[in-house]
Amino acid sequence: MIAGDVSAAGERTPSSLRVSDFGIYAPSARSFAVAQLSMLRTLPLVLCVLVLKQIVRFDSLFPAEREDLSQMLLMLGTQRLTSAISDFKRIVLSAELRHRDWIAKPSEFVEQMTVELWSSGQIDGFRHAAAQLAPPVELPPHGVSRLVVVDFDSRLEKPNFVLFRRLLQHGTLFTNLTPSPDDDPFTASLKILEDRAKWQPGSYSHWLICGDSPPRRPSSAVSAVDYNSVEPMRHSLLGLMGAAVTSGTSGPEALGSAMMHLGPEALGITPSDPLAADPLLAQFFVDLLAEGSGTQIYSTTFVQWAAREVLRRARPTTALIRFTARVRQRPMNQQWLKTNTEPGFDFAGSLVDADMAAYYTWINLMRLTGADYAHFVAFHSGRRQAFASGPGLPRGTSSDQAISPSTVLSLSS
Repeated sequence: MIAGDVSAAGERTPSSLRVSDFGIYAPSARSFAVAQLSMLRTLPLVLCVLVLKQIVRFDSLFPAEREDLSQMLLMLGTQRLTSAISDFKRIVLSAELRHRDWIAKPSEFVEQMTVELWSSGQIDGFRHAAAQLAPPVELPPHGVSRLVVVDFDSRLEKPNFVLFRRLLQHGTLFTNLTPSPDDDPFTASLKILEDRAKWQPGSYSHWLICGDSPPRRPSSAVSAVDYNSVEPMRHSLLGLMGAAVTSGTSGPEALGSAMMHLGPEALGITPSDPLAADPLLAQFFVDLLAEGSGTQIYSTTFVQWAAREVLRRARPTTALIRFTARVRQRPMNQQWLKTNTEPGFDFAGSLVDADMAAYYTWINLMRLTGADYAHFVAFHSGRRQAFASGPGLPRGTSSDQAISPSTVLSLSS
């Protein structure tokens, strides 16, 4: 590619970027792109497109993601990423791909570029270059340790199933939990969640994720995600999936690509809909349903995926995650056609799902910065069991002494 505003073949290059190129971006994305224009003009095409892919979604990024993007762009102006920039410059793209509209549609360009990098044997070089863009390590805000609580619906049960088996080596198992009407796991955990949201306020820093409608709605300081609230969106998406499959004109790859670019309006969310009150959360719901495997059908999968994405993207200070019973498996045709067949609840299968999801949630928590100071608690009041891990709690041990949910939480906060 020839340096300059436009190559000899008429291709747009990063150095040719203009303010007007971002006119179709959402307001915050447009403002951010314009503010970074001088930096964007200096980047190799492949790296510029990766940055634009994030910028075009700026309005739907959580504060932590916006900070990551800002920090990366700051580092691009220093010597730290000189090696990464050189590696991106070595990547060669075909003329056909370079002529595509990478400015207005960076996400689609990256999809096509990935296919080309695989076929040309350049994917390893790309991955090596991209790995160098990781943000610097940072501690949780205000030095507050993270707390994640997982609450199992007491009805989830399967005979002879060993609960928390994978977690035990990482903390303490309490086998004599003594909940009461005023001190059940959800009530005690929600109180901790709301107290922490009051003491350490922050946008999208405190979350409640629930597999059905929560027993009690949290305060406005808490971001809430529940499976029942997104039921209309789930049915709309299943309808789109069914229509695409039965039409015979859309293969799995085309369907997957289309689902990655959906907005709330595509799933019937109008500006007057309560779900549209927070556009960022509305898009988050769409992403959970469109990109997650099984999130459209099973509440346990929805909660597990939501917990993973919240931890990965929002990096919250506090999260309360509640698993409830999912429906039994049934043929996909019944899902797409929205038949009235009531599948019933699978309490045994839901327990297996929730137990594995709790372990995955712990793993995802441990991947975040400050993991050495993070606390994790899981409750199953039906079995009168709890698990807790974190600083000061012995690993691989169990206790049969009577202990209340609030006391378990006090050991982890």
